[in-house]
Amino acid sequence: MARPHRSGLDYFNIDTDRYQDQKIKRLKHNYGGVGLAVYDYLLCEIYRDKGCYIAWDESTAFDVTEYFRIKETAVKEIVTYCGVVGLFDKAVLTRGMLTSKAIQKRYLFICKNANRKDSEKLIPEEINLITDEMELMGEETTQRKGKEKKENESKEEESKAHTLEKVKVRESVFLSPKEISQLEKQFNAEDCNWMYDKLNDYKLAKGIVYNSDYGAICSWVKKRLKEEKQNPPEKESKILGALRAGETVVNHFKNLHNATHTPNANH
Repeated sequence: MARPHRSGLDYFNIDTDRYQDQKIKRLKHNYGGVGLAVYDYLLCEIYRDKGCYIAWDESTAFDVTEYFRIKETAVKEIVTYCGVVGLFDKAVLTRGMLTSKAIQKRYLFICKNANRKDSEKLIPEEINLITDEMELMGEETTQRKGKEKKENESKEEESKAHTLEKVKVRESVFLSPKEISQLEKQFNAEDCNWMYDKLNDYKLAKGIVYNSDYGAICSWVKKRLKEEKQNPPEKESKILGALRAGETVVNHFKNLHNATHTPNANH
């Protein structure tokens, strides 16, 4: 047996700047935290039950009263004020329903993202405040552009912060103070300088740009340093070989010089 179609939602999204909304500020100013609590309670009931509206009657008013342990007259006064400032549609409220254009837009937007079919048919025609499909599309575009703008701004700020905190240790090697500190805890100054030089020479020779110079040091430059330290005899033999070759050349020229300036015994 197929499950009955449910119009309500399991969750709904809330804008992070909702408390900057003048309607919310006015509600808070006049009724304090209790006013906000009543409005949020009804908002959750709207999205949970029908998805974008709820009947406003004695039963609903009692539910709010019983939940917060406040007078029913206070609840009704708060709801009426929500209609005055536009948090609920005032005209629809007089007909015993709680909804608003913003609530309906958000409901349809969430349903569309969840691939719910015919969600617009779940809004009764007599309280439907979405008169133009383009209006809904504009809302979606605005939300998407706003999200993209925030993401781009966040990436730019992160990139700037990342660049500003880097220290130039060589011509093309940049490390953060924390990364430098980590290397200095593991290696002495001579080894650190060797690694900086090694990476700098490699980047300049190959024209390579790393996302993280510290990552490059950890991935392969450290290994080269270890190899360098593990093979000192080979390095020393090359140096000694070069010195011996130089010494041979010097001795050769000394012999030529001596032969040129030695007196001829026959004279």
